Amino acid sequence: MKMIALSPYFFVLLFSGKVFYAQADADHHAEAITINPAIAQQSGISTAPAGAGEIHQTLSLYGRVVADADSVSHIRARFPGTLVKVNAKLGERVNKGDVLAEVESNDSLRRYQLTAPLSGIVSERHASVGESTGAQVLFTVANFDQLWAELRIFPSQMAAAKVGQAVSLKLGDAQLSTQLTHIIPGVNDQAFVLARAAIDNRSALWAPGMLVAAELSISRQTLPLVVDNLALQSIAGQTLVFVKEGNKYEARPLTLGRSDSHYSEVLAGLSVGENYVLTNSYVLKADLQKSGAEHQH
Repeated sequence: MKMIALSPYFFVLLFSGKVFYAQADADHHAEAITINPAIAQQSGISTAPAGAGEIHQTLSLYGRVVADADSVSHIRARFPGTLVKVNAKLGERVNKGDVLAEVESNDSLRRYQLTAPLSGIVSERHASVGESTGAQVLFTVANFDQLWAELRIFPSQMAAAKVGQAVSLKLGDAQLSTQLTHIIPGVNDQAFVLARAAIDNRSALWAPGMLVAAELSISRQTLPLVVDNLALQSIAGQTLVFVKEGNKYEARPLTLGRSDSHYSEVLAGLSVGENYVLTNSYVLKADLQKSGAEHQH
């Protein structure tokens, strides 16, 4: 632990427009601040006991949302003719069997119907009354209740990605838990492979073409001693937490191991059961730095 001597003196704490005074600890074993409990409560300082916790290691991936090819149908006229009636509108929801249009055959002069082969949205329409029909696509009907996330996995990431792994998809505030179902080798000399994960889109929050971020679950491990990352501060190149004992808050440098977005493993510097500052530890950091600067003058 780095030793920095602090001489006894008073420094000012500013909270809610009021001025309070707290005395800096004078011992030479560690940097510490003594704060009245009422002041600590008013400043939003809270603590948590150090103990065991789960480290969830993930791999960040990026990609885009694509339609399910089995749920997209391109509809053409069966025989050349003329469109005499068009019912379907672009963006309209149709059910399987609904009549999209009627065509008069050039050969028989008889009318026949074009119907929706599946329920979904009319995502494309290239049909107007009076137009001739040939081999062109007149309508595209797509069901977007099930979509896919296609995620890029680069060579350095390939060893960590396996079919069946849990993955969390993020699109703005929307988040979806799913799993990898396919890993597709790269084609055309691509420098990556594609991993696919199913998206249940019955809520209609997702759409083909959207960019998506993902966190692929690599491992989950319960460790004997972790701290919440909210508590971590950095002073003079050292990562530390403030440990509470009575009314005293001691700046305690830590040696950290594995970490995720929520917790960090503690290898040295803290013991199970010690109370460390969880929220608003930056207040203590600021006061400690201020007191040190004033002492240097």
